[in-house]
Amino acid sequence: MSNARKMRDVFAKEKIVVIPGAYDALSALLVQKTGFPAAYLGGFSISASMAGYPDWGFTTMTEMLSVAVNAINVLDVPVLCDIDQGFGALTNFARTIHAYENAGVAAVHFEDQPFPKKCSQQANRAVIPLADAVAKVKVAVETRSNPDFMLIARTDSKGIEGLDGLKRRMGAYLDAGADYCIFCEQQTEEELRAVGEAFPGRVIAFVGDVPENPACCLPVSAYQEMGYKGLVYCALGLSAAYRGMQNSFEHLLRQRHVSSGDLTRNNTSLGEIQSLAKIKQWQELRDRFDML
Repeated sequence: MSNARKMRDVFAKEKIVVIPGAYDALSALLVQKTGFPAAYLGGFSISASMAGYPDWGFTTMTEMLSVAVNAINVLDVPVLCDIDQGFGALTNFARTIHAYENAGVAAVHFEDQPFPKKCSQQANRAVIPLADAVAKVKVAVETRSNPDFMLIARTDSKGIEGLDGLKRRMGAYLDAGADYCIFCEQQTEEELRAVGEAFPGRVIAFVGDVPENPACCLPVSAYQEMGYKGLVYCALGLSAAYRGMQNSFEHLLRQRHVSSGDLTRNNTSLGEIQSLAKIKQWQELRDRFDML
């Protein structure tokens, strides 16, 4: 079964699909081990973890895709990938759709910002004209070879065109062939509900990343009741890893000592990491063929 078909089955089976954000192959494996049906690789997390850059379109298509390929090679669950605005002009965008589908990615989301894009948490973002954004959706539909390959159109238009403009764009993208729409500009529960009820079962929200915004921190059941089909906890993995590493490094700097008790309380074991990286399977292969 293709990864794209797996993702379609997840969306068909689950009342609301909950997808945590990873940032590399190991964190994606941890998403799978925890029991989630799919993993997410976002541009914010990849740009920060791989290159140490903000989410400003610095990373290239090949850099982002390489992270996805590494994850797909070790996962059984399907992967949803952020492809920013497609890494350039419309022809670049078409090439990106083709490359991600061929690599085994199950679904992608792409935004209606110009190139270079800006992270959704930053001010003064811009969007391309509606007609151009609709054309991108149509090009994506034409470019994919497997209709199961999921196309998710993202809009960053609320700050510029208001909630009515955002809903107008979502409707146009869905009419043009997008499977779902996704957004992350909600400031209130009322805004969330207005979008969810306008497109029941066809919209996904980014949540779980902005603690000062209550609309990002509701129970999953609340989003489901509003009509959302999916939730992406975009930077959950990266932000948790950041805080955990920071605490451990600061402890070492301050105490000049990491005790066995510290390791037991605050860190996983090297053996557990090796297990997640499937060392047993690789060792069995070596032993079976008497390889070094």
